[in-house]
Amino acid sequence: MATITQDIPNIEEIEAAAAKLSPGQREVLIDRIREMNGEVSDPDVEAAWDTEIKRRIAEIRSGKVQCLEGEQVMKRIRAELGL
Repeated sequence: MATITQDIPNIEEIEAAAAKLSPGQREVLIDRIREMNGEVSDPDVEAAWDTEIKRRIAEIRSGKVQCLEGEQVMKRIRAELGL
């Protein structure tokens, strides 16, 4: 019988192993963990997000919108929130 201290890897070991996975493999792992927690993906929601992602990519590629660096975004948010 497995005991938590002997046979099951600790969180740090699991995290280190997950860090070695490709982004796609991590997405599969995340989905499986969510399923273990009773979370089920809604196909309609997933389809809507796929459509939205494609729309945003098209806007970027067409030049309609420009991407900002993460730090620029955070700076604007902090300023708007008065932080």
